[in-house]
Amino acid sequence: MLKKIHYKSIEFLDVSEVETFYSRLQQISLKMHNEYDDYNLLAIACLLNIVHYVDEKFDFSILELRDLEKTEELHMIDKYFQDLNVHERLYLTIHLLGSKAGSVIRLDDSQRDIQLFELALHLVDLFERQTSCDISEKNELVNSLYMHFKLSMYYYQLSIQISNTLLEDVKENYGNLYQMIKNLCESVDDEFPFILTDSEISYITMHFGGHLKQVQGKFYALIRVLIVCPSGISTSTLLKREVEDLYANVTVIAATAAENIAQYKENIDFIVSTIDLDTDIPWIKVNAILTKDDKSKIASMMSLNMQTYKLNKDNFSGLFSIIQKYVDPTQMKNLKKDVYDYFREGNLIVDVVEEKQLRLKDIMYRDHLIRIDKDIMWDEAIRLASVPLLKTYIITENYINEMIGLVRDYGPYIVIKNRIAIAHAKTEAGANALGTALLINKKNIQFEDDLNIHYLFVISSSNPKEHLQILKDISMLASDDIDLNALLDKNVDEIMEFIKKMVNRT
Repeated sequence: MLKKIHYKSIEFLDVSEVETFYSRLQQISLKMHNEYDDYNLLAIACLLNIVHYVDEKFDFSILELRDLEKTEELHMIDKYFQDLNVHERLYLTIHLLGSKAGSVIRLDDSQRDIQLFELALHLVDLFERQTSCDISEKNELVNSLYMHFKLSMYYYQLSIQISNTLLEDVKENYGNLYQMIKNLCESVDDEFPFILTDSEISYITMHFGGHLKQVQGKFYALIRVLIVCPSGISTSTLLKREVEDLYANVTVIAATAAENIAQYKENIDFIVSTIDLDTDIPWIKVNAILTKDDKSKIASMMSLNMQTYKLNKDNFSGLFSIIQKYVDPTQMKNLKKDVYDYFREGNLIVDVVEEKQLRLKDIMYRDHLIRIDKDIMWDEAIRLASVPLLKTYIITENYINEMIGLVRDYGPYIVIKNRIAIAHAKTEAGANALGTALLINKKNIQFEDDLNIHYLFVISSSNPKEHLQILKDISMLASDDIDLNALLDKNVDEIMEFIKKMVNRT
């Protein structure tokens, strides 16, 4: 409601009490180094105003109470909300934990733990097979998903809804990955012991986004960066990956809270933070999910530290080491401060140009489309569909063998729905460039499970991430509201026009 209506316009709220609660929550946030989003705090204050007048008790087990008692949140709430009863304080504590999304209450339920861990492992395995993207630190990703699922399960049991304030940012900046994760989760939704909301899917997307292997960058002099992001594990992990992806020479030393900055002071070049800081170390403030301007800010900061300058046969550690040859030493400290303030005010000296993502219509050519009218087995279909890519050296023979081997090892996982299958393998198997081909069979492409498949895409990508948009476009073809039956009788030009219109519509 707060996204549509100002809280003062909601008639059933006591505005005075909401503002009192909101002020107290802001004080707690300040004491805890601004670990909470203001929007969430306002929403909690409004909710608390309603809960405060409901004659209802919330059930907590002994184990839950024991875990809650250990949290700093409960101690702060006991201090600032003495007018609330015990149950209301516990309820508020859980909401604060959820809005931070960084602390997990560990419940001792071995059977449920096993189920959630297996779900995390299953999702990661499915993602690797269906996208052919490499996961860095796979075990860490499985564990972080498992811990997140435990937290989501806990909220679900207590009927607490936690929304991800970064949902729209995730959809905008990680739209392809979000759609892939959404499709994966929905394909195994019966394994989730809680409701799959868009917010939940966005959190899962952030976890995966933080563990996709980075693409090689352009510079190689080591730059050490500290991340200050108190919003939670998934957010800080994703931000770490985004920063490291900008340049191959960037190493994120750690992701930490503001109060821990001092211990890293001697080992970092600058700080990337999602909150305002009070420190002498150079820092810039960015969004939790980097925008184009945020990336340009980081690139500008990088330009001051890059060890790529050479003057009179001397190597220099960044731009300031050159400038100090011509500036009064007593003014260097003030000069550096002014330059860093200049950056923090949003001014840039480097502009990051983001590459346009290719769509299915951009890489789907007429001679990459094959139409047949005969019953064939799936492995023969993969070989036949791959011929245009093989002839143009986009893939190698080994890539075709790898695609077939994966289906033999894992079964028909390449089948999605709407009688569509997508075959692909990892880049190192023999993918020389981004490309796709489509086999349309008026009769059946036969799998052992009696699946009726008429459309088989083969995808190749030399970059583990660039084909996610192509997979997203194909998944649109597989949506329930698109009738592909008519395509079986269309000619090549009509099919190409259909794909173009479908992509332009999404």
